[in-house]
Amino acid sequence: QAMDDLIGGHKHCDVEYRIRRPSDGEVVDIHSVADYDPDTRTVFGVLQDITERKRLEDALEKRIISLTRPLDDDDVDVDFEELFNLEEIQRLQDEFSNATGTAALIIRPDGTPITEPSNFIDLCGLIRATEKGCANCLKSDLAIGKHHPGGSLVHRCMSAGLWDAGSNITVGGKHIASWLIGQVRNEAQSEEQIRTYAREIGVNEATFMKAYAKVPQMSSEHFNDIAQVLFTLASQLSTTAYQNIQQARFITEQKDAEKNLQEITNIQGMILDNASMGIALVENRVFKWVNPRLSELFGVPEEELRGNSTRVIYETEKIFLSFGETAYATLAEGKRFDHTLQLKRGDGSLFWCRQIGKALSPENPVESGSLWMYEDMTHRVETDMELNRLSTAIEQSPDAVVITNVGGSIEYVNAA
Repeated sequence: QAMDDLIGGHKHCDVEYRIRRPSDGEVVDIHSVADYDPDTRTVFGVLQDITERKRLEDALEKRIISLTRPLDDDDVDVDFEELFNLEEIQRLQDEFSNATGTAALIIRPDGTPITEPSNFIDLCGLIRATEKGCANCLKSDLAIGKHHPGGSLVHRCMSAGLWDAGSNITVGGKHIASWLIGQVRNEAQSEEQIRTYAREIGVNEATFMKAYAKVPQMSSEHFNDIAQVLFTLASQLSTTAYQNIQQARFITEQKDAEKNLQEITNIQGMILDNASMGIALVENRVFKWVNPRLSELFGVPEEELRGNSTRVIYETEKIFLSFGETAYATLAEGKRFDHTLQLKRGDGSLFWCRQIGKALSPENPVESGSLWMYEDMTHRVETDMELNRLSTAIEQSPDAVVITNVGGSIEYVNAA
C-alpha cells in the first residue's frame, strides 16, 4: 500500500510495518523511508530493522502495566537477598528488636533463616539445642511465617508456649520471606507447663527455669500492638521489594538492549567500512565522517578528510559553489541528488565520479547534514565517450559501413 501511494503521487513515504523474513521465517519490524522519482520511475529508499527497538517499546509498556497490577506467581523468581541490602535489613531488624523488647528473625518460606537472630533469649537457645525442641521450634516458625496477607499471625509457639508473631514480605502477592518476632511471656503463663516441657525435651529443669525467669514479660495488648507495627513495616518492605524487582528488570532489559544496540552498531560499522562505494556524512559542507573506501577513492587519509571542507574534492572554487547550490537546492525539496562530474584526488588528478546525496532533514540540509555516496565512474564514462567517438566516426565515414549480428542480419548501415 505504501508503494502504491508512493508511485501514485505522494513521492515520499515514511512507514513502519512487519514482515516474515523469507530466509528463516522470523517476523521482523521494518522502518522504511523512500522517495519516488517520476522522471526516471525509480524508488530510492532506506530500510532499517527496528525489531529490537519495538521490543524495547513493548517491554516498557509491559513494565508500566506490571506496576498497576499484581504479578503472576510464575512471573517472579527472585530471592530476598537480591532485592535488599542484607546489612541494612539486619540493622533494621536489630533496632526494631531492641526498641520493642522482642526477639526477631527473618526467614524464607521454607523456614531457613535469612538474617541473624536478634535478641534470642537463653531459654530458646536451650530448647533449640535439643532434637525435639529444635523440631518444634522449626514447625512453629513455619506456622507463624506462613502466607497470611491479612495481617500478622499471633499465637503461642509450639515449644515453650511463649508468644510469637509473624508478618509476610511479598512481591506482587508472592510470599518471599517472613519477619518473625516474639519469645515473650505474659502474666498468664504457667510455670508448671514450662517445667513439664523441660523434662519432655531432656533439659535440666533448674537451668531451664533460671532461663525462663529472664524471658521478657508484657501484656497481650502490648504485644498485639507491636505485631501490628511489624505488619506495617513488613508491608512497606513488600512495596519496596516490588519496586526493586521492577527496577532490576528494567535495568536488565536496558543493559540487554544496549548490548544488542552495540552489536547492531558494530555490524552497521562493518558494513559501512567495507562498502564498495565511498560514503560520507556532511554537515555545513564539512566531512564529519567518512568510510575507508572514500579515503581510497580520493587518495586522502581518513583523518585528513574528517573535519575538512568538501571543497578539497572539487577542481575549482567556482565548481564547488555552483555544484553546492544546485545540490542543496535539490536536497531541500526532499529529493535525492544524483550527478556525475569530475572530482579531484589528493594528488590533483581528476576522475569521473558519481555523487548521490540525501538530506537527513530537508528543512535545512546544509546544517542538519546529508549522506553522500561516491562511485568511481571513470571507466564507464571513458567507455561511453569512446563509443560515442566511434559512433560519430562511423556515421561521418566516407566509406560504407555495415554492422551485422552473429546471425548475419544487418543491424546498422551508415549514410555512405
